[in-house]
Amino acid sequence: MSPPPVVHDVRSDNTEALLAAAGGRPLDVLVNNAARGAPRSELGSIDPDGILNSVDVNMAGLLRLVQALLPNLLAASDPIIMNVTSRLGSVSAQARGDYGGLSTSYAYKVSKAAQNMLTPSPAKDLQGQVRCLAVHLGKLATGQAASCRCQVAPGPS
Repeated sequence: MSPPPVVHDVRSDNTEALLAAAGGRPLDVLVNNAARGAPRSELGSIDPDGILNSVDVNMAGLLRLVQALLPNLLAASDPIIMNVTSRLGSVSAQARGDYGGLSTSYAYKVSKAAQNMLTPSPAKDLQGQVRCLAVHLGKLATGQAASCRCQVAPGPS
């Protein structure tokens, strides 16, 4: 029987319930899959608070979880931190214009780019102790994705 899921707001510094659920046991895998965007706006009308809120969830929230659960991860034999990211956070792809046809918010793109740095940075600090991976699952059927007017290129035939 699996333990019940733990609901935790990644914006909160209060990790008592999360740590109680972990119970000091080794943690083999931490999947960071929280995400938040903001309404798409033109450059002149972007709300900086929307960007900060997205960064708080998409980057700082992941950092809070890693920090809180690091002792549990280090107690495992081959632990993994898996950050679910987005191709929209790729600075090089954005600079090339790869996603120019997508109607996504600055908040989402900026916060996912920040999150992408939260994979190699701890990977270097935790080298030999914890594997840190970033995964992009593709376009998902979520409410957030539905609000994005996306043009999807056909796959290989």
